[in-house]
Amino acid sequence: MNRKPVKSSNIKSIGFEDGTMEIEFHSGGIYKYASVGEEVYKAMVESDSIGKYFHQFIKGQFMCTKVELAPPLRLAELIGEKLSVDVEELRKEATKYIAMYSDKDVDSKSCCRKTVKAWIQYFFF
Repeated sequence: MNRKPVKSSNIKSIGFEDGTMEIEFHSGGIYKYASVGEEVYKAMVESDSIGKYFHQFIKGQFMCTKVELAPPLRLAELIGEKLSVDVEELRKEATKYIAMYSDKDVDSKSCCRKTVKAWIQYFFF
């Protein structure tokens, strides 16, 4: 799901798709809220205080699940932000490497190392 950056001291970005709202917090956590109406999403994004709106109308009102990114995907987001490169492109590359290494007995640390090495070659050489 594509999230859009928002101006909030607590919330970094918000996305909405098919009744699910995804919120990324500055602390790094990403959560999905189910059965959210599009009007609720729009009201939150357009509110004067996104954080206050979240606490009043979202938190505790909708079923919530934490999004656990595979280590290379989380790495893609962090690297993309730091280097100002296209995060979606990094995610595609990460997904490719996850698929490549998941069939083998490769732990996530090793997968991350190989993925980062590939990204360095892809973006800088």
